[in-house]
Amino acid sequence: MKRSFQTIILVILLNITVFLPYSHAQSVIQYEIEEIGKCGFIFEFLHHSNTIICATRGGEIKLLDIINNKLTTLLRINEPDPSFEMGLVGLALDPLFESNDYVYLYWTYEDPVDQKYYKKVSRFVYDHKEKRLTNMKILLDKIPANKNHNGGPIEFGTDGLLYITNGDADDSPQSRKRILDNPFKRGLDALEGKILRIDRDGNVPIDNPYPNSPIYTIGHRNVWGIAFHPITGLPYVTENGPESDDELNILYKGKDYGWPIILGYDKPIVKEEEFAKYNFNPSNYVKPLWSSGHITTAPTQMIFYTGSKYPEFTNDLFFLTLNDNSLNRVKLAPPDYTRISEFHVYPLKIGETPTDIEVDGNGDIYVSTLANKIYRIKFYTDMNNTNIADKRKPVSLHLKHDLIYYEGDVISFKAVLLDINGNPIFYKPINFILDDQVIGTVRTKDDGSASINYQLDLTGKHVMRIEFLGDEDYMYASESYTFVSIAKDMVTKTSTYETLFFDDDRLDPNTIVRLSVFPVEDGKLSNVSPTIFSIELIDKETLLTMNDVEYDLTIVKDDGIVLLSEKGKVGSTIHSYTFGREDSKITLKIRYDDKEATLAFTVVPEFMENALLISILAMLILVSIFKMSNLIRTLHY
Repeated sequence: MKRSFQTIILVILLNITVFLPYSHAQSVIQYEIEEIGKCGFIFEFLHHSNTIICATRGGEIKLLDIINNKLTTLLRINEPDPSFEMGLVGLALDPLFESNDYVYLYWTYEDPVDQKYYKKVSRFVYDHKEKRLTNMKILLDKIPANKNHNGGPIEFGTDGLLYITNGDADDSPQSRKRILDNPFKRGLDALEGKILRIDRDGNVPIDNPYPNSPIYTIGHRNVWGIAFHPITGLPYVTENGPESDDELNILYKGKDYGWPIILGYDKPIVKEEEFAKYNFNPSNYVKPLWSSGHITTAPTQMIFYTGSKYPEFTNDLFFLTLNDNSLNRVKLAPPDYTRISEFHVYPLKIGETPTDIEVDGNGDIYVSTLANKIYRIKFYTDMNNTNIADKRKPVSLHLKHDLIYYEGDVISFKAVLLDINGNPIFYKPINFILDDQVIGTVRTKDDGSASINYQLDLTGKHVMRIEFLGDEDYMYASESYTFVSIAKDMVTKTSTYETLFFDDDRLDPNTIVRLSVFPVEDGKLSNVSPTIFSIELIDKETLLTMNDVEYDLTIVKDDGIVLLSEKGKVGSTIHSYTFGREDSKITLKIRYDDKEATLAFTVVPEFMENALLISILAMLILVSIFKMSNLIRTLHY
């Protein structure tokens, strides 16, 4: 006879707030910003020179000699209307610019015939002698546009092809609903909400995912930044959310990025039977690399740092954000660079909206603004000449959480940042780090809270860590905890979990043992596998978890037989044991520093609860065998 088992997993959780000097959390803390000149809101460096080519939203293309601060106008285009999010929105140099002198521009215009808005991509030739752009050739026209959500950046990839961003071209604040009401916009016959790819002459590459179509990826809301990883060559984009969930995405050919079906890490908002109507296939959907959580910071242009001036930044991704006027630095983890290991925020404090970012031949970083100004940012890595860490105030950072989550559920992780007096700290970036991957960076609200939704797609143990990197006013803080994700079919719908507190002086008069049990039904452990125990040791005075405490864990049957005896450390050890039908009563013992606490449980194995059913089935089988034997005997005679 097969034996029925009940599995109990003991999970020791980590939950601590630490305060570190700012230099421990971030290698670069000081930087200066210098205004270089006024030129345009998007720009590029001419190869191997100190000259910038830039463009205004109104259609002026200029050269700026940053050494002599000399400005030259190359071209004026009359079509672009710079109101709202329209105008000249994209500028790119050909990777073979030194030999072909090609410059590419991307702008919106209103068609005088149908009075609709469109965008076009045109190629020009730069005349070095006359200092002007000539020989315009339209490469791609009639790209749907609107007053808002036009995207804008155009960039050449490492494959030598031109990538063109386009938003969903919807002018309404209710753009999500409007596109859901017009599902054709997600189809392959429409260019709204797509990334497009063509060659330098305007032809569709033969390896585009859809035959004879410039469409490269679908499901985008409003892309304002694009850059290509210097090692993998993969394109990365920034994408603006509506009122939350700005995204960083990695583009894979032919893939779907969800808008408006999915926002951030959430679930689809349409029913499965409607997926085909919206040209949505879950297997073709790509989850974001990063999200801004419950607010939007409006990310814009981006670049990978390949300069030599700051070696610690090598291959890091930089991107700008409009709403908080910041420069963000992202470190991606090798070998595939599809996970974020660090995320840093540098407030620019220039009183203007940053729009574009470039690196010159010396490795210096430059940004432009909506006011057409160009700034140079100089970072300092020498910590010896600063006492900024001595002046900053400590903070308290806490994460509200549960022990158990179901696979496939959307979890709302919520952090709270407070000063030492318990007052909320407003609009500070909090990193949410799930299993060593930064999944989001969220600004705190008025009440000091920051939250992000995330859909779990893996069962097992997970670690969520939150961190505030600190700034010129406040110190670094971090907190971590471990939770468990289980498959829904492993527990009954009525299963719950309870948290019990044991104040046991035998262990330590200053310590509370917090025990969480799941699943529990009617005060007994369920007969569904696995049952999970979570144990924390909490200091009574500070109410903080006592992490890294070494202990001995023993599980003993009621007859004295030891089932499990292991050493562990609070915050990093998981214990598991499979109980049989005879293990009806057990005692769990925790021992450290020559002190011991005991907790008693009753295990209700699955076999015992199903014994009656099994007996009935056995009787039915015996009766059936008896009747069949009589029938065979009758037929024989």
